[in-house]
Amino acid sequence: MAGIKMCMVYLLINAVLLPTPTGASVSVTTDSDLGDKEWIKCNSKTVVTCSIQPYSIMTWTIDDNVVADCTFDSCNTYITGGAHYGFAFDKNNGIFNITMDPVTFADNEKTFKCDDGNEHDILVAKVHVIPDSSGSTISISKKSQSIDIMATTGCIYPSSNIQFEWYFFKDGQEPELYNESRSLQSTNEFGCTSKPCGGKGVVKVTSTLTIQEDPDGDNYYFQVLIKHPDTTDIIVRAENQFKLKGNGDQIRETSQGTSISIHVSTVMFSVIVIMIYVFL
Repeated sequence: MAGIKMCMVYLLINAVLLPTPTGASVSVTTDSDLGDKEWIKCNSKTVVTCSIQPYSIMTWTIDDNVVADCTFDSCNTYITGGAHYGFAFDKNNGIFNITMDPVTFADNEKTFKCDDGNEHDILVAKVHVIPDSSGSTISISKKSQSIDIMATTGCIYPSSNIQFEWYFFKDGQEPELYNESRSLQSTNEFGCTSKPCGGKGVVKVTSTLTIQEDPDGDNYYFQVLIKHPDTTDIIVRAENQFKLKGNGDQIRETSQGTSISIHVSTVMFSVIVIMIYVFL
C-alpha cells in the first residue's frame, strides 16, 4: 500500500508542475493606411479583421455588446436596423471580418473586441477626418493700416498636427517663405457638427497672416502650404496681388537704420567729451 500511495503523490505533483495550454493566438488588425492599426479614415471603407489560430469559437463585441459569434461551423450576427457593419467569416482559416462602409465619426473611440473564450485582442477606433483641397479657402480682410490674409481648411480631426507655411512671390518667379510676420491659428466648428464625418472636436482651422502694404512696392502673390500627416500637402493661392517691398529692400532699410543709430551715438559721445574738456 505504501508503494501505491507514493506513486499517486508523484503523479499529482507532476500534474501541478506541468505547464497549462495558453490557447489560441488572437489578433485584431485593420487595413488602414494611416500608420497605426487603430487610425481609420472617416467616410472610407475599412475592414477590421480578427485572426484566431487555431480556431474553435469566436465572439465579436463592440463596446461590450455582442455583434457576432461562431462555434465551429455555426455563426450568428446580432446587428439590425441598417447599421453600416458587414460580416464575413472564414472559419477554415480562422479569419473573421467586420467591414465598416462607410466609417463615420460616430465610430470614433468604439472598442472592437475579439474573444475565443480564453484569449482576446481589442482595437479602439481612432477616426480621422481628413480635409481635401476643395474644402480649403483663402479670404482677404482689409483694415485701416494692414491686411489679413486668412487660409481656412475643411473640417478636420484631430487638428493638433496641422501646419501652415506662407509663401510670397512675383508673377513668374519661385515662391519664397514669408518671414516678415507670424501667422496666428484659430479653430471653429461651423459646418463640422453634422453629416457622417461631423461631431464634437471636428473643426476648421484658420491661419491668419497680417501684412503691411507699401504703395511704392512691387506686386506679389501669396500662397499657403497646408501640411498634415494624414494627407498630401495642400497648396491654396490668393488671387489678389499685394504691393510689398522685396526682401532685399527690407534688409537694406534695416541696415541703414542701424548705421544711423550708431552714428548718432558717436556724435553724442564726442559732444560730452568736449564739454568735459572745456570745464576742466
